[in-house]
Amino acid sequence: MENGFQHILLVLKALPFALMLLANLCFSADTPSDDVIQAADIDTEFFELGVTVGIISIDNFTSEPVLGVGAKFHATEDLFLQFTYGEAKASLSSFESSQGSFFSGFGRNYRYSDLLVGYNLLLGEVFPRSTQAYLSSLYLVAGVGATEFGNEENFTFVAGIGYRVGITGGLVWAIDVKDHVFQSALVGAIKETTHNIEFSTGVSFLF
Repeated sequence: MENGFQHILLVLKALPFALMLLANLCFSADTPSDDVIQAADIDTEFFELGVTVGIISIDNFTSEPVLGVGAKFHATEDLFLQFTYGEAKASLSSFESSQGSFFSGFGRNYRYSDLLVGYNLLLGEVFPRSTQAYLSSLYLVAGVGATEFGNEENFTFVAGIGYRVGITGGLVWAIDVKDHVFQSALVGAIKETTHNIEFSTGVSFLF
């Protein structure tokens, strides 16, 4: 379990560089000049509602599918507020399989709700066809929230990075990596800091 978690951390450290490389590849400097470009604007609407699906690595337990919903308010071109809610269900960890479950029933449901502030690091355009441009952005998010797991409710710090592309004028696709950090005493008498890393992707609708 520890080696798997260290592997996830290494991937998390490398992901920002991979996303920046992806952004640099997508942000074409040679805008076609012989046709009229039709851009899918993602910065002219103020609100987004969307759904996400992904995997969350629950510290000291297992990696599980996670489903979520979210809403965004774009205050400026660079800044936005984001509310997210997600749910997963933890299976028995390898330790619990041999020693017995720490808890059961609804206690194995992992739920979080977060309020985040986002900042667009890089804005650009993707050109899948010479006459069409998709606006995109690489962004950071950070904030606070609450996490329910193992019959505990913990104050949570959240930080992450993401990349989004406006597929059409009203539809946006995004990928995100976030770390949910909180203190937990589920596996010991003393509370310890846990890092619960979530990889997710989803679509949202602008209005």
